[in-house]
Amino acid sequence: MAATGGGDHRAEIVRAATRTIARDGLPAVRVRAVAREVGVSHATLHYYFPTKADLVTAVLRELIYEGLAVPLVERSTATTVRDELRGLLHGVVAGYGDDERTAAMMEILRHGDADEVAGPFGRFLDTWRGYLVDLVRRGQAVGELRADLDPDATAGLLMEFCLGAQTRTPLPPGLATGGADQLVALLSA
Repeated sequence: MAATGGGDHRAEIVRAATRTIARDGLPAVRVRAVAREVGVSHATLHYYFPTKADLVTAVLRELIYEGLAVPLVERSTATTVRDELRGLLHGVVAGYGDDERTAAMMEILRHGDADEVAGPFGRFLDTWRGYLVDLVRRGQAVGELRADLDPDATAGLLMEFCLGAQTRTPLPPGLATGGADQLVALLSA
């Protein structure tokens, strides 16, 4: 059980690790340096994150779940599947609105085969794929998305679009959002 106020240390540690990944790269992350940056002992950091892999998993969770999934999916006010899909794609194209989180995510993706990244990132991708497959099926069931779509292949296409949107150089104004709208139109019934 975490000590009183521990949630604050945990969040500070994750933010510091995100900054470190963005600034110095994933291989350069050292738990002692992160602890020093936050102003906690090495033992305190290890209380919350016993291994570097646990710390990277927390950063991934913050970037993916809290940074994208919660705002774009769980807080969505869309009333149709098409609007839910459009909102998701527009949100991903817009990115984090924060260079530090974008740089950290790019660095993590660049090292996707690293031991501390592969497992947790794979689990996040599986969860995301499941959500997208369900979204396509729901859209097909209500007649908003084309009936001839393979839900699994369509989820893969959407994932590739989103990953590309997160790792691309900036495009001319309107081009990325226009691409998201075009993708929704292509998938629509």
